[in-house]
Amino acid sequence: MCITRWFLMSSRRNVFLHALSIILLFTLLVVSGQAQASDIDTEIVIVSPEADDIVIWLDKSSPSCLKFAVRDFVEDAFITTGKTLRVVDKCPERCRALLIPCLIGQDAVWKQFKGRNFTNHSLIKGKWETFLIEPAVSPNSGIDHALFIVGSDPRSAMFGVYELSERVLGTDPLSFWTDYKPQHKDKVVWRNGKLVVGPPTFKFRGLFINDESSLLSWKGEQPADGVVEPEIQAEIIETICRLKGNFIAPAMYAEYMTPETLQLVNDRGLYYSASHMELLLANPMVYWHRFCQERWGEKLDYSYTQYPDKLRAFWLDSIERHRDYANIWPIGLRGIYDWAFWRSDPAAPKSIEGRVEVVEKVLHEQLDMLKQNLQKDIFPPTSLTMYEEIEDLYRTGLMDVPEDVMFVWCDYGWVARLRGLPNKKEQKRSGGNGVYFHIENCDRQWTQFVPLEHLQQEFKKVVAHKATKYVLFNVGDIREVPLSIAAGMDLAWNAVPWCTKKEQPNEFLHTWVDYHFGESAAKRASAVYRKFYDLEYPCACTWVVELIAPYTVSEKTATLWEATSATKFLQEVKNPLLLQAYASVVDFSKVHQRRGDVVDIQLVRKAATQWDTLYEESLRVSELVEPERKQFFFDNMICQIQTSRMINHWALEILDGFEACKKADFLSASEHFNKAAFAMDTIEQERIKVSHGKWRNWFRGENYHGWQSSLWALKPKIHSHDASVLADLSKAALALQQEQPLIITPEQSTFKVTSGLNEKENRFTFSLGQNFNPEKAIGVCLVVSASGIDNSDEAAVVFNGSQYPLPVTGNSKNAIFKIDLDFHSLKNNDNLVEFILSEDKSIANNGYSIMNHRLIVSTSR
Repeated sequence: MCITRWFLMSSRRNVFLHALSIILLFTLLVVSGQAQASDIDTEIVIVSPEADDIVIWLDKSSPSCLKFAVRDFVEDAFITTGKTLRVVDKCPERCRALLIPCLIGQDAVWKQFKGRNFTNHSLIKGKWETFLIEPAVSPNSGIDHALFIVGSDPRSAMFGVYELSERVLGTDPLSFWTDYKPQHKDKVVWRNGKLVVGPPTFKFRGLFINDESSLLSWKGEQPADGVVEPEIQAEIIETICRLKGNFIAPAMYAEYMTPETLQLVNDRGLYYSASHMELLLANPMVYWHRFCQERWGEKLDYSYTQYPDKLRAFWLDSIERHRDYANIWPIGLRGIYDWAFWRSDPAAPKSIEGRVEVVEKVLHEQLDMLKQNLQKDIFPPTSLTMYEEIEDLYRTGLMDVPEDVMFVWCDYGWVARLRGLPNKKEQKRSGGNGVYFHIENCDRQWTQFVPLEHLQQEFKKVVAHKATKYVLFNVGDIREVPLSIAAGMDLAWNAVPWCTKKEQPNEFLHTWVDYHFGESAAKRASAVYRKFYDLEYPCACTWVVELIAPYTVSEKTATLWEATSATKFLQEVKNPLLLQAYASVVDFSKVHQRRGDVVDIQLVRKAATQWDTLYEESLRVSELVEPERKQFFFDNMICQIQTSRMINHWALEILDGFEACKKADFLSASEHFNKAAFAMDTIEQERIKVSHGKWRNWFRGENYHGWQSSLWALKPKIHSHDASVLADLSKAALALQQEQPLIITPEQSTFKVTSGLNEKENRFTFSLGQNFNPEKAIGVCLVVSASGIDNSDEAAVVFNGSQYPLPVTGNSKNAIFKIDLDFHSLKNNDNLVEFILSEDKSIANNGYSIMNHRLIVSTSR
């Protein structure tokens, strides 16, 4: 990116020798995208008030991707200088200065100069995506000066043009997403002598648009149409080209790219690929059921075990749709909703050996389909992504994967930490190795979260393990993470400084901040970004929402994905006094995320004041930011700080509200819940400020796409509403407190069913106290927090001879439910009430647990 160019300019004369020494010392860095500059002092004036502007000679035979790059360069020059450069398709007879983007061996160009060699082609010839920029004096009698941009292949020539734009015009490759406009220049000059750039560290470098709810509903008149508009696709494609990427993995939840957009990907010189789920580029989440309905008139399970011929037809349809383009073909097998294939396939094998056999069979069939239908001289690259269960199956040693298939190793997306890397034997595979890495993730999608030091740490491992053939960055909706994308793609092009300089992350951050916000703000703005990462990375704000929100959902229309039965409890409770019992069975001291991670509430509480301090500092720094960049500083940092800060406050107020409910302090509870609602209202107001100009409706997609029914879709209005409902319930409980006092028994220990329990061990007993009068009872219920019951289980509580079924909880977080009991059968037997949990072997094997339970008796005065 442009920032990287700034680094190089400060020490250009020493870079080549430094790079050479680094390569000798660190032999694992096989290739380098580092720039090599010469000592030639020739200046080439591109734009000047005193002289004619440079003319661009773009020969008719030039590849389409180079033509697009030249068009973009002309637009960039106009933005920076206000002048429109002239492009000609034949070499002019006379010209003060000529810009010549071309390829090695492009005959029309070299014939014009009658064999005179102004460039040392050996520096780039035969090298992958390597280019040089070189000035020449009097290349022929009619041309005073020329600036050659020569590529070893079409893409590298394209990259050279974008490199020139960054260096002399100040263009930001991510300008569409950062709203960056370079400062005006009257004079633009190339003063860098000869520059050789490449080859890149990572051979294939791409972006994966994922969890793209904003992109799907941002521009369309019909916000639920599931389309990323072609003009936005074009911006994404151009961004990848400017970042020197060479492939795209398009949006997972969107409709397929139109044929015109697919052609644009091809014309821009990019490979087309997909993520770990869209095997052979076929997207089952969006298209499988539609394909089945159109082809066979019915919806079918995405089940290779049951319908192998139909899945092969689905894959073949995708091959035929994409066969005319340059592709990296993902192969393998994964379930329709991005989970293990056996979760989507009721007939799938239960054993590890059986599952390995299925995946292995699919791999070989898919490769055969490609060989039979592509008819290409050179077989295209294929990849097997080691995503979660696929790596686990492969590591059993039972799976045979053809040698020429590329392995793509993955991280744990929610923490961007590598899960696996190739061993020494796997490093020698002819197919090579690469990585899939999350810069953004589905449950962290509204804030950036990967510290640049962490990015450096993880990719030093990648380079050391020779997994540099491929890197795919998951970048969400792009807009939230331009810094992370810029750093990731800079590293992917040239990993040498990232692998050898400890201070590289801080240097990159400072230069990026200086570039975007100005020198006077750079130092303190850098500190704000670093502190943001320090707070956000270990305890993501969206994790906190995911963990706390299920216990606050108050209406069926707002039911969230994987929400607990707590939602039903709150929706169906008529007596607000039961809020005390509800709060009593929820243990918020440590709340487990669905993946098994733990968010320590004390960490959330400790961070609250730090978020407040950071927010205040960000406002002070904003005063130092250059006026035209204040809005971007707000969009990219202040709003994200406020999102995390207010979510922390919301969570703590919810927790403190429930604590007050436990003590029947409903007045304090109401105050806490109202503060929680205010926190979410604040986020909503900040989002309105971010939705300016072209970004209008940016957050609209959460209501229609992606995780619209999940906790990952942060919906401040809904969370505010739910907190207000809790506040109202607390007020109502306060009013009823004197009329209908409750008897709530003390907490019982965790009760876990295991096989072989006898009846005595299955019993638990409550004491109602010596002063309890059963004649005063007007209702009795059991409130339970539990987990582990699925649809195949049968469990019940036995109370005074009657059975009361326990609800299904599935694999979700702890469910909270209320069982109304027959209070007329309540017996005063030493004021003890006894329950028996009926034993069911399937439950015992699954580990059904009653975490907390209270007996609630409602009485009259």
